[in-house]
Amino acid sequence: MASAQVLRAEVPYGRSRFDFLMEEEGKEFFLEVKSVTLFGNRAALFPDAVTERGRHHILKLAELGDEAIKQGLPRPVVLFLIHSSRVDRFLPDYHTDLEFSRAFLEVRDRVRIIPVSVGWTRTLELTEKVEELPVPWEFLSREVSDSGAYLVLMKVEHEELFDVGRLGPVAFPAGWYIYVGSAMKNLTARINRHLRKRKKFHWHIDYLRNQAAKVSVLPIRSSKRAECSVARALSDLLAPHAAGFGSSDCDCATHLFFSPEKPTNSRAFHDFLERFRMPLLDG
Repeated sequence: MASAQVLRAEVPYGRSRFDFLMEEEGKEFFLEVKSVTLFGNRAALFPDAVTERGRHHILKLAELGDEAIKQGLPRPVVLFLIHSSRVDRFLPDYHTDLEFSRAFLEVRDRVRIIPVSVGWTRTLELTEKVEELPVPWEFLSREVSDSGAYLVLMKVEHEELFDVGRLGPVAFPAGWYIYVGSAMKNLTARINRHLRKRKKFHWHIDYLRNQAAKVSVLPIRSSKRAECSVARALSDLLAPHAAGFGSSDCDCATHLFFSPEKPTNSRAFHDFLERFRMPLLDG
């Protein structure tokens, strides 16, 4: 793409609109640019929130790529512009947006995916370092799946005492609770169930979720069962609460943890998340 030129910007195509129409050696192709600002463990990830628009764009580009390949034309390009020089690989954030990540894998042979990292100075000037980063395709093919562990974050506004299934009455001081669970199939459905209030109570978490004022879920997608490893790591940061809660089928003391303050405001908690959501690749 070194010799490619911009013909037009913000180019409509059917019901879509792409960032640039490019030309190289007399042949035209579309270029879409995505800005990447999510980093951790030397990895750059996109997106940082669910993006139906982003998924639609790359699938539409893949359709154009099919025609381009048949006609011997350049494939369309998605340029991921990564605003950090302290990274060495690029991945879709399959924990945050599974459907975008599945589409990312699906289009790889029909769309040129180019992740490029750039550096910035303290005065917001670009440095000279520009580097194309690798995408760990084999790792992604294994890990982009609807399975793994998850964290349910819940806030209890006032001290509560209520029955939790066979555990009986359990006291819950006001504060934040994190429950660690897993689903090696249909993780999204399990998460959606936890977010609903109206359901038949089955697990310990159902009783606490029913009393919580605020509830959110953080997936940790993985092809391997990591629930207990996540719980052990979380026990180093937060206080274990309610012995046997969610851990009747394993050796863990509990899968429920307490914090008087919101855990997501803690740097240590984000370091913990990076460890499991942005793993160092060991092959």
